[in-house]
Amino acid sequence: ELCAKGDFLYSGAKVMNDFTFDSATYTWAPVTGFVDDLDFDGGDFTITGLPNALFDVANGNIHNLKLNSTVVLSDENAHHGLLANQFSGTVTDCEVSGSIEHTALKGTADVAGVVGAAGGKLVFTNVANKASVKATFVQDATPKLAGILATSSATGALEFINCSNSGSIVTVATSGVTTKFTYIGGIFGDVTNPEYVTMKGCANSGNITSNHDSAGITVGGLYAHNAAAPVSTELYNETTYNTNAGDITVNGTISGWIRFGGCIGHTDASNTSAKYLKNLEGADLTINALVNVGARIPFGGVIGHFNIAPSTAEYCYNYGTVTYNGTMEHSGSTYYSPTVGGVIGYTNQTGHSYKNLHNHGAVSCTSTQTFKRFKIAGVIAYLESGSPTIEDCSNNVDLTLSGNSGHTFYGGGVLGHVEKANAVLKNLTNNNKITFEGTAAHITYIGGVVGDVQDATAKCSNLVNNGEVINKRTTSQNLYLGGVAGRISGTI
Repeated sequence: ELCAKGDFLYSGAKVMNDFTFDSATYTWAPVTGFVDDLDFDGGDFTITGLPNALFDVANGNIHNLKLNSTVVLSDENAHHGLLANQFSGTVTDCEVSGSIEHTALKGTADVAGVVGAAGGKLVFTNVANKASVKATFVQDATPKLAGILATSSATGALEFINCSNSGSIVTVATSGVTTKFTYIGGIFGDVTNPEYVTMKGCANSGNITSNHDSAGITVGGLYAHNAAAPVSTELYNETTYNTNAGDITVNGTISGWIRFGGCIGHTDASNTSAKYLKNLEGADLTINALVNVGARIPFGGVIGHFNIAPSTAEYCYNYGTVTYNGTMEHSGSTYYSPTVGGVIGYTNQTGHSYKNLHNHGAVSCTSTQTFKRFKIAGVIAYLESGSPTIEDCSNNVDLTLSGNSGHTFYGGGVLGHVEKANAVLKNLTNNNKITFEGTAAHITYIGGVVGDVQDATAKCSNLVNNGEVINKRTTSQNLYLGGVAGRISGTI
């Protein structure tokens, strides 16, 4: 009765038994106003049946709580989560199940299984979301969706320690509605201003399906986007990586970039450390969307777009499938194109370091469209500008390099296209067969290790190919096909 009235605003509140909310007797208003030293102890009991968030805007410490809610909401400019709409403090040893369905009328639409938005420093430890998340858009909202935390623009650190999402995340929209830029992540969606973000031993196994039209989309099995705040992904213990096992699919019509990674959609902050990441076997990543402007499509088995140096990617593995089945309506003379990589789709900026990136999963293009350019590779599809070092990377699966280009096609067992990068490439190995089955109207570069190093200052050493390189092309004016490289400009 006390809980139903929401009158437990004091430090030391504790749940004493399993509790089912009586919606026939009471009207629930999410609790708000906790002080910093609040300690809310769930006692390992379950609260069931709340028709809205347990907490609204609050801060403190919540632990040992199980929550099973079915929430259906329709509003605008809102943050929503089953545990809290906005929260700062700590959430420890909690489990959330059930579902949250939100119809976004317009404006902000931040929705997650656990917490909608961070209000300051927020630490999640041993938190599991099992609740499904569904968002429906009837106007041009700004969607940010996730299993654990949808968004944070507040100062203060964010930490995710041994957290998991197994709930599905689905978006739909009414006919004719195009949302603004969309961010979807299994653990968190979009963060912009925190001091730093740490992720250790986190896992997504929930399927993510985007079915709505938008001005652009960034999606990742673990997280979609970080800007300004450097993210560090680390081991939980000596063997526990951050992993994705969920299927992720992007449909709809997109009027901008698609940034899509099995673990990370887009890193956009300097000093980001993308380490100890695995896209697991059985995780199918697919783009079916139409991009109706000239825009890049960075698509990777682990990371979609790796940006803003200096940053580091190490110990990243793809075992899932990466399939590009989309189409594009080109704008003017732009040569933007899909860049499809087993580990990373596209990377740029100065001073990146890439080490121990390994692909074990199928990478393919099943689209029949002819793109202006097309880039595909077992590890990294496209490196542009900067002074990156790429070392100790490998492809370990047969690759069929398919796709159609109206101008130039780039494909390689490890790297597709290295351009104006002042790059250092060393200890790169392809261990399996590479088959080119695409087409190009102008030039094709195919290599067992790297398709094209278009970089006179590149330094290349110990590039090893152990697999056949087979050409089954149908048309091309100029074909450069090599056991190690299609073309290299630089020092070998």
